[in-house]
Amino acid sequence: MGPIERLLFATGAGISRIHFLQMPQGNLHDDRDVEEILKLAVREAGLSDEDALRQRLNAAGQELGLSPKQLAAAEEKYMAQKAHQAELAEYKAEAKKDFWEHFLGYLVVNGGLVGLDVFWGDGVMSWSRWPILIWGAFVAIHALETFAQRTSFFQAEFGKWRQKRLRRFRRRQQRQDSLLHEPNSTQPADEQAQET
Repeated sequence: MGPIERLLFATGAGISRIHFLQMPQGNLHDDRDVEEILKLAVREAGLSDEDALRQRLNAAGQELGLSPKQLAAAEEKYMAQKAHQAELAEYKAEAKKDFWEHFLGYLVVNGGLVGLDVFWGDGVMSWSRWPILIWGAFVAIHALETFAQRTSFFQAEFGKWRQKRLRRFRRRQQRQDSLLHEPNSTQPADEQAQET
């Protein structure tokens, strides 16, 4: 019988062994291969991915001499950073969509104005350059707010967006809370009085 690869991993009750199929040497190419093998082994052992990841995190923390409190603080900080990155990605997608809608409107309206100006101006563009220049300045500012992410414009707009989103969330929560705490209007008045 050839060599059998074994995967050891720490569990709350001690060390459990998960036997693997015989693996020829040289087939592991990178960390992704190892991660996929670990995932398969965890599933075959009946553990959830969350449980396995938590056990690996705790085992690695113990190996490095980190306390559970330090791990919890680092995990909280990481989750906050991850939430911030997701929020930033959502804002960027929404901001880009808004910009392209604004830009398309700019092109369509100003194209129509130029067409009218040239048609009624005997083939010469006269007054339509002013809306193009003025509105174009606003489109340029909008582009700066959308695409120049290291500028104060971008940061200010992101902050406004976050505040607006938070207000919407709070209003939604208040509406849900008020619906939960309202007496059921289908009950007769005497039953409502008995409940209070």
